[in-house]
Amino acid sequence: MLWIGLVTGLVVVASYVSLGRYFVGYVEQYQQELVNRFIDFTGLSLTVGHLHGHWSKLSPVLTMEQLALYRPGEEGKAGAETVLTISNVSFQLDPLSSLFSGTLKVKALTINNVHCAIEEIQPGRWQLQGYPIASGGDTNFDNVIDLILSVERVALFDAELTSFYASGDDSLLTIEEVSLNRRDDFRRLRLNAFVDQLSGPVVAVVESIGDPREQSVFSAQAYLNVDNVDFSALLSAAQARGVELKNAAVDSELWLDWQPGAQVSVQGFVTMPVVDIGAISGELLAPLEDVKFGFRAEKTSTEDWHIWLPTLETNWNGEHFNFNQSQIIRSLDGLELALPAVDIGTVSSQLLAADMLSDKAVDVLATMAPSGWLKNVKLQLPRQPSAAKSSENRPENSSPAFRLQANVENAALSAWRGAPGASGVSGYLEMTPARGLVELESKNMTLAFPGVYEQPMDFDTVIGQVGWDILPDRVLVDSSPLYLTADHGPATALLDLDIPLVKTADNRPEMTLTVGLKDTDAKYRSKFIPSTLSRNFLDWMSVSVPSGHVVDGGFIFRGSLNKGDSEHRTVQLYLNVDDTHLAYHPDWPILTAIEGLVEVSDLVVEVSADKAKMYELDVAATAVRVAPLKEGGLWLTVDTAAKGSATDALRVVNDSVISQMVGNVFQRWQLAGEAAATVTLGIPLAGAVAQTDIDVAVELSGAALKIPEYRLAFDHINGPVSYNSIEGIRSPNLKAHFYQKPVVVNVLQKADKATQIDMNGRIDMRDVQAWSGQPALDFTEGETDFEATINIRPNTISDLSIRSHLVGVAIDLPAPYGKAKKQPRDFWLRLPIAAGNPLLSMGMSTDIDADTDTSVAEQAELQLQLVNGSVGSGLLILDQTDDRRHQENVLLVTGRVDSFVLEEWEEILNRYMAAERQINSASDPLAKAAGGLQATPVDARTDENNPLSIGVKNLRVSKFYGFSLEYENSVVNLQRRNEAWWLSASNEEVVGSITFPDDSDLPMVAKLDSLLLKNLDSSRHADNKPLGLSSFSRLNINVDIDRLSIDDQVYGALAFEARGNATGVRFNHIVGEIRGITLGKEEPAMIEWLNTADGEETRFQGHLKMASMGDVLENWNYERIIESESATSSLDLTWPGSPDQWQLSSSRGPLKLSVNKGRFLRTSNSASGTMKVVGIVNFTNIIRRLQLDFSDLYESGIGFDRIEGEALLGEGKLKIIDNLTVKTPSSSFYLRGNADLLEKELDMELIATLPLASNLPWIAALAGGLPTAAGIYVASLLFEDQVDRLSSAIYRVDGDWNNPDLSFKRVFDDR
Repeated sequence: MLWIGLVTGLVVVASYVSLGRYFVGYVEQYQQELVNRFIDFTGLSLTVGHLHGHWSKLSPVLTMEQLALYRPGEEGKAGAETVLTISNVSFQLDPLSSLFSGTLKVKALTINNVHCAIEEIQPGRWQLQGYPIASGGDTNFDNVIDLILSVERVALFDAELTSFYASGDDSLLTIEEVSLNRRDDFRRLRLNAFVDQLSGPVVAVVESIGDPREQSVFSAQAYLNVDNVDFSALLSAAQARGVELKNAAVDSELWLDWQPGAQVSVQGFVTMPVVDIGAISGELLAPLEDVKFGFRAEKTSTEDWHIWLPTLETNWNGEHFNFNQSQIIRSLDGLELALPAVDIGTVSSQLLAADMLSDKAVDVLATMAPSGWLKNVKLQLPRQPSAAKSSENRPENSSPAFRLQANVENAALSAWRGAPGASGVSGYLEMTPARGLVELESKNMTLAFPGVYEQPMDFDTVIGQVGWDILPDRVLVDSSPLYLTADHGPATALLDLDIPLVKTADNRPEMTLTVGLKDTDAKYRSKFIPSTLSRNFLDWMSVSVPSGHVVDGGFIFRGSLNKGDSEHRTVQLYLNVDDTHLAYHPDWPILTAIEGLVEVSDLVVEVSADKAKMYELDVAATAVRVAPLKEGGLWLTVDTAAKGSATDALRVVNDSVISQMVGNVFQRWQLAGEAAATVTLGIPLAGAVAQTDIDVAVELSGAALKIPEYRLAFDHINGPVSYNSIEGIRSPNLKAHFYQKPVVVNVLQKADKATQIDMNGRIDMRDVQAWSGQPALDFTEGETDFEATINIRPNTISDLSIRSHLVGVAIDLPAPYGKAKKQPRDFWLRLPIAAGNPLLSMGMSTDIDADTDTSVAEQAELQLQLVNGSVGSGLLILDQTDDRRHQENVLLVTGRVDSFVLEEWEEILNRYMAAERQINSASDPLAKAAGGLQATPVDARTDENNPLSIGVKNLRVSKFYGFSLEYENSVVNLQRRNEAWWLSASNEEVVGSITFPDDSDLPMVAKLDSLLLKNLDSSRHADNKPLGLSSFSRLNINVDIDRLSIDDQVYGALAFEARGNATGVRFNHIVGEIRGITLGKEEPAMIEWLNTADGEETRFQGHLKMASMGDVLENWNYERIIESESATSSLDLTWPGSPDQWQLSSSRGPLKLSVNKGRFLRTSNSASGTMKVVGIVNFTNIIRRLQLDFSDLYESGIGFDRIEGEALLGEGKLKIIDNLTVKTPSSSFYLRGNADLLEKELDMELIATLPLASNLPWIAALAGGLPTAAGIYVASLLFEDQVDRLSSAIYRVDGDWNNPDLSFKRVFDDR
């Protein structure tokens, strides 16, 4: 049976195929009938150029060629235009399915080379070009769809679709291939196409199940890949709406998921290089660049779409925008946009740059300049009613145009129309076009009120809510309590604003700001005081409360925000303070440790304190008030009372304007003890035209006053001191002690504002010395009455003056400066006060006129120049002087004195130096007397705390007595130079200086321009005894005398070094030129004056040089018995006694003589003394003694070439050692022997050696007398060669040297 069945089936199939092949050949014959049947089936106006068929496997295949679609009813008409043409369409029929279904079933469909065009008949409405879509037509697209859905395989190749846009543009879409495969209800569609020849391909794949017309069961998945395709040509339809897109390149991938019930989801990623939003919006906007967005969209119902944008980025106007993780929800209620973050500043700046806002919007946005971030943004755009509905008929509870919700992070915006600006705003924002609120939870937030506060308000944290309502004509802002923290601590604030949208005179912006403070510093009060108040008031407030603690406080600002509109606002502030400072005026001390209340009501400030401090003074109830004056400015009143330390009471004076009014003289005064003070002040501020009203009263009790710069100290001070603006400073009958002695002080201020302080009392001179630190007061003793006056003159020099008659004081000084206690002597002292470097001057007169009680003559004046409380220089004027210049660090003595006895003043000087040393070594006596006041002594030196150097400047002394000498009309100077005293004197006898070094080992140096010695024989002491050697034992001096004179004779220059010791004194390095005798530096002379076993002795050792012995003899007042070109003599002589007791007869020691080129002169016989010895060698006298009268030979003197010899003094005799030789051009003389200096007798021989020939006449004469000598002379002319030999004659010289005997002994040949 099986085989039968198989065979039967094969027979049937074969028959089926055979019949099919047979009948398919008749298709061409029935072309028209078949085409008509197809037209009836589709309802399309078609024409087919050729229809033929063939058999493929078990199915017939029909092929239509040159298929054309026309407008309905125009097919076959001449000139009709085709709508669509297809070159070839092949249908593989499915006979069995068609048989069973009763409809035509196509198994496979292949379409080749399709050409068609579509046109935009209206914006967004399309149709086949020339094939209008008419409602109610016979076109049955469902049949076409059914046919396509029933095909198992569909293939489309080489299709071109031309689009014609309403704007007149066109585009071409080229489809390479479209394939559709079906298996039951599952279908797969694939598309490859190109938008233009330059773009990449468009690839689409769609997989579906079911009929898309039945959405309840239809499902599909699709994939679309667009590879850098420019859709500009395909989007020309936008031009109909005025949009001209020049670049619409797209690179994307899309996935679609369609589930039954129209549950649709789409996701993908799209990149576009440029999006011309300017063309889309119709505005001049820069395009978006580098647009990238990834998305997922879900359709959850008929109208609801939910779109996620995990990536949404673009660049616009040079800024990068990132809206990643955004969402869009579309529903029946409207549109909802969710963004993760929005940069407010970037968006606002781009909106301004885009020039797409209205002028009003631009002005608002530019003024407010918003910045910061909106996080988790949710923007709701409700569906609006149709345009047909009027807005007036909208229900009140209808949805607003939008609702914005977001978290605000570090947002900022500037002030606008009086509304405050803010920065650092963080919290939650919710707003609609009509209202909004911000739940603030901000850190480091700043509020700015430009018209109210000069500086923004900074807060560490702000918590609270601020809401606003936008009305047609104004904006209303109010807040819940705002909890603030800042550097001022915690605070609570309330803010209300009324900002009119249109400003008028009566429609002004207003604000109410209330702030409550606790536990803060008073310095923060300026933070809440608005700058709208008077500048003068603000300046005062800015410094009046520099610091302090605020227990609690409050501030209220209410009224207009318009600048200058002070009439329509009020400001109030109160501060409950403790430990607070109040600097009410810069000219007065501040109040500290205030416990009280500070209240500000507009321009009135009132401070009421239960207690306070002024320095360390305890201040009781105090009231301070500042209020404006009608005529302008402010008026400050202060009422207070204090008690405590007198030191602080004095500070109140010194640190206030009173100090200026009394000349600042109290600045360095020190006041101790107890005092009570009341202060009442009225002070104009800020240019107010009014007089200051001051009333200060101080009651001193047991106070002590010290004035360090002038070394004054008072204690046990009791009584009142007051100052007021009318009477000035006053203090009647103030009692005090000055150096433990009572004084009475009266103070009053004169009409010229000068203050006079009068003081009467008694003083001990020891206390005066302690005050002044002057050693000179050591010569005073006793105590006396005094009167003192202090004149305090504002804006000029004040002064202290003291006057006393010194009755009761003895002065132990040489006349005329000394006095007895009962003898009156006028003393005065003047000291400028508060002058930079005041000059202290004091003086004393020689006597007082008993009738007039005034000084008869000024005796002495002492000036002390004070520098920083110490004495910088001093000047002691004796009698008078024209030169009153000071020398720094020196006490100069100048003027004129009638007499000066050195011995008396030497003792005074020693006492002065002892007193000075005692003062320097002792502690400050004033410090002890004043209870520890460390005052700097007035004579203290700032460098080493040494007293002033003493100097004498041009002191004129009529008669000076010293060293048993008297000098008249001397001018003396004394000063310090290079650690030495320099003394100069100038008078008729001495002109020069002596330097006394501090180091006793160093010598004194006497540099004398001239020295005149008078009456040397009478210049010894009164007993006419010689100078004592003991007075020279400590002599250590170098002497240099340029001009030495004795009586009226000038001796020349002399220098030496004198060094004394226990055995005597030595004069070394004696050099100079004394009356032609030179003591050279190469061989200086020396004198020793010593104590020996035999008594005092003097030794002179030196080398003397003379140019001409004749000049030297005349200079020394001796007869000119010899002349020479030069001469030297070496001496080493010793004699008993002092140097001025030299006698030749008592001298001992050698002496040498050397004389060059000179002559012996004819002399008288009047020489005496020492010159008698010198006269021995004068050969003119010898020749004359020989009774030879050869005037032609010695009338002008006998010349010589050299004289040499050495002698020895001793035992009263002069002994010639060897010979004293005299060389002449033709002769030689030798002298030997002794001279008895005591008996004045000679015992010598003279040897004259003469050339024989030339001296025969002499020899003959010596031997036989004058006639023989004359003959021999004539003979010598005849026998010159024979007698030209030397011969010698020996003479005996002896007897009294006043008339010695000269006798010829013999002649002998030198051979």
